[in-house]
Formats: sequence, C-alpha cells, structure tokens
Amino acid sequence: MAGDAGIGRSVVRYVFIGVVDFICLLMAAESLNAIQYKRAGAWLVAGLVSLLVGSYWPRIRRRFGKKLDIDIVWKPGEQTYHYPYENVPGIQYRVCIVNNTDRNLDNVRVTLDRLTPHVLNAVPCPLKLMHDNKPPYPTSFSLAPHGKRFVDLLVQWPKGAEFWMLHTVVDAVGWVVPAQGYYMTIRVESDDADPVSRDFELVKNGQLWDLKDRGISRPPRESGGRREVSSGPDVVEPRRKTASAATEKQAAPTLLSLMDTSFPSLNKLWGKPVFHFEDGSSLEVRSALYFDLFTYGAKFLGFYVPPTPRVLEVCALLAAHATELGDALAKGGLSITAKAPGENPQTVSDLTYSGKVYLHHEDILTHRQMAEVEEMFKAHKLSVVLRGPDYLSSAWLEWKRKGN
Repeated sequence: MAGDAGIGRSVVRYVFIGVVDFICLLMAAESLNAIQYKRAGAWLVAGLVSLLVGSYWPRIRRRFGKKLDIDIVWKPGEQTYHYPYENVPGIQYRVCIVNNTDRNLDNVRVTLDRLTPHVLNAVPCPLKLMHDNKPPYPTSFSLAPHGKRFVDLLVQWPKGAEFWMLHTVVDAVGWVVPAQGYYMTIRVESDDADPVSRDFELVKNGQLWDLKDRGISRPPRESGGRREVSSGPDVVEPRRKTASAATEKQAAPTLLSLMDTSFPSLNKLWGKPVFHFEDGSSLEVRSALYFDLFTYGAKFLGFYVPPTPRVLEVCALLAAHATELGDALAKGGLSITAKAPGENPQTVSDLTYSGKVYLHHEDILTHRQMAEVEEMFKAHKLSVVLRGPDYLSSAWLEWKRKGN
C-alpha cells in the first residue's frame, strides 16, 4: 500500500482498485466454481464498478467539492502575491502552487500554457520560481505535504507600455510583451497528482492591470479524432448557432488579414517575394501595392514579415528594394488601366510612390530595433509605419469587444 501511494494513488483509489476489485474477482471465481452464474455476474459487475470508481476517483472527488491534490492560488492584494517594488513604481504578480495532500509531490512543473493574444513566441513555457533569479532557471520542484511554493508571473509599471512575463527560456525569447489585456492559462502538473489548469485575465484598472482568476480551465474534449481545447475562460456555448449568427461572427484578426483589410477603399496587388541568404536558407514574405487610379493618383507599399530570427536583415532588404518590388507588382503580367470620362487612360505604373511603407512584422522589436528599422527606410527616402504584435493585439481586443 505504501508503495502504491508513492506512485501517486490516493488511499481511496488503492482500496477500490487494489482491494475491493480483487475481492470481487475472487468471489466471482468462487461463484463460477459453484455453478452460480447469476451470483458470479453480480460480483463481476461489482468489480467493474469498483474499478471505474477507483480509476475516476479524482474526478468524482472534484465533482463533490473535494480539494484538488495540487492547485494554483491567486489572492489579489495580499503580500507576496502582489509585491510592490520600493525603488521603482513597479508591481510584481505571483501565483502560489499548493499541495493539498498528505504526501510529497515530486517534479512539480508550472507552465504558462496559453496567452491570448499570442504575442510571446515562447508560450507554452515554464514560469520562473520566486527568488530563483540566476539562469539557468530551474523548471521543476518538490512540494512537501500541505506545502506551497510561489511562482513569478509578471511585472508591470503604472502607465507602462510593456509587461515582463517571467518565463525561464530567456536565452531564446525575452520577457517583454505589450501592456494590454490578456487571457492566459497557467497549468501545474506533477508526477504524483493530476494536472490542473486555471484561466486568468488581465483587466485594466486605472494606471495598472488587475489579474482575475476565471476558474478551472475546461479540459480538452475528444471530437471526431481530434482534441478541442478552449482558448480562454470557461464559457457555456449555445447548443446551436443559427446561420445568421454564424455569418456575423468574424475570424480572429491576423497581421496578414489586417494587411489585406487596412485600406478597404483602395485597390491592391499582391506578391510573394522570396529572399535567399548566404547560408542557403530562404524566407518568403508578402508584398502589397496599394493604389487608387482616380482619387489620389498615388501608390504605396505594404509588407508582411513572418516570424524569423533574421527580422532586421529582412527589414534592411525590404528598405533597399521596396520600390523595385512595387514596380514588379505593377508590371508583373497584369496590366491595369482606368479611364475617367474626358480623361486619358491611367495605369498603375504611371502613379507616383507616396513614400509610405506599412511593415507588418510578427516578431517583437525593441525600441532600439524599431529606430534602426526607421533609419533603414529613411536612408532610401521612405517613411515606414511599423505594425507588430501590439498592433495585432489592439485589433484583437476590438474584435473581442464586438462579441466574437
């Protein structure tokens, strides 16, 4: 029995699976030997029920209000959960991982499982443990019976333009994300307990953002051979959606879709230029030439750069070849000519570049990197408008506010 508990089974599960179920099987075998088939069938059914109760005991216990073996606790405003810095006006949020059992829990891992909008490429990623401030950061720990351990989540500043999401993979991705509203899911798991996920939301409150616990995440559901996973707080979905309601719902925005819909009154031509690098790698970007033959008599460019470690190198190439790429779109096998009454015909090639370039980039750029990109385009007499993850996040929040 002690050995069974050591691998994560509670006493109740052990009793149902290891004792009651075994007794039922013995009684069924004895009844079969005595040619008492009905009695043997009853004992087999009892054994099956015992097996099912033992197997699903954690769910049964949660259903009737029992505490989770391991849980994520957030207490707004309480010390340690809510830590104000003394030297700078920053606020750090932490969550607490608690062991509600009478046994040790080993190899406990805490993960930022989802972040919406998804502006941090590291997600899902382990969260940093409180006071473990020197890399390489540990990603697991043990909890004594009824013990607890705090985990760092984020740092914010009044009127600040960014948050720090305190994950452990800083060698690959930094902590900085735009200061805005987020849905997030935090998951805790252990070798000795069932995993638990909780949903949280960051909500604006004056100059700061409050963290709201939205409850236990809905577990993934199996549907037609695929897993369905909720992407935000647990909500009750209607059983049936009417055709009109489905039509009104809009797909979540992406930087590429925003690039397509930003100037609805203008015409556009699309391209897929590919850049090749010395190491043999290549990257396909998207280009767009926006124009209006009648009203403005001008044209300008848009580009989309997918996630890449070469983002600055690609930006430099786009700055140097922007008008060349635009000209290729205007002449690339498609001739567009328009003529207003009483006027001579106009083609896209006749229009003048305005000098404006809208650059959509998936990677987060620091303030210094953004300044570098602006200088790259300025050197070619172009004015660049950077639209990155923060621009997407604003569009996503607007999309969410409209009921999508």
